[in-house]
Amino acid sequence: MIGWQLQLRQPPPGDVDARFLGAAINGLSVEQILHQPLPLLGCRHPITIGDCFAAEFVGDDRVTLVGDFGRFHGLGYRWAGGELVIEGHVGRSVGRSMSGGSITVVGDAEAGAGEQMCGGRLNIGGNAGDDIGRPLPGRRSGMSGGRIVVAGDAGNCAGYRMRRGTIVILGDCGIQVGCDQVAGTIAIGGRVAGNVAPAMRRGTVILSQPMELSTVRFTRPESCRLGIARLIADDLRADAAAIAALLLKPIVRSLGDLSNGGTGEIWMPACDR
Repeated sequence: MIGWQLQLRQPPPGDVDARFLGAAINGLSVEQILHQPLPLLGCRHPITIGDCFAAEFVGDDRVTLVGDFGRFHGLGYRWAGGELVIEGHVGRSVGRSMSGGSITVVGDAEAGAGEQMCGGRLNIGGNAGDDIGRPLPGRRSGMSGGRIVVAGDAGNCAGYRMRRGTIVILGDCGIQVGCDQVAGTIAIGGRVAGNVAPAMRRGTVILSQPMELSTVRFTRPESCRLGIARLIADDLRADAAAIAALLLKPIVRSLGDLSNGGTGEIWMPACDR
């Protein structure tokens, strides 16, 4: 993989379908890169990379995008290897269908980060919007592998229809985290707005703060000692040391969503008495 840096010189005139911006430039010359099209959503006349960017080779082996990419949607589509760094905010669905390598967003990410992701690592240094790891339209399950780490807060429905993989949110989280979750692990370091894991079938949601769960949908929290908790703590330690430390202390577990016949698990710290 050849190292590239694209510096945003001026914003596009509209929202951009940027699904192939990262991978399409590998193996191309500077002149070829600047002539690659950038389709505008809802417009028949695409612009080119050269209309918005300055391109140059760099010494490392990663693709670096510098600027405000809030109008660029689908960046990192089907990213399978190597490193993509976005030094700024990014639009919807960053890392869509990602299968390997790493994507790092220095700023915030809009809704749908890690959409239909099946491998690799997605780091978001700021906040993330709704529906982290959601399925593509028409798909029955969403994220099926890989890891998403959000350093800030996240919106609603994180891990919607998640099937496998790990989502770590170090800040606060909106409502319905783990909605319709099939499997996988979601860990939240801050507060959760409420309505945790509706229609959850399997998987684990780890809460860093005790909270009341629906007595209709979940079993009564019970103290437990789980060998797997230590294994998950080891896995999380590098990304979320505080969450990992909680798993080495007494925790309580609730099972559900009972209204959906689910056997998923909600872990949280034991309340001090």
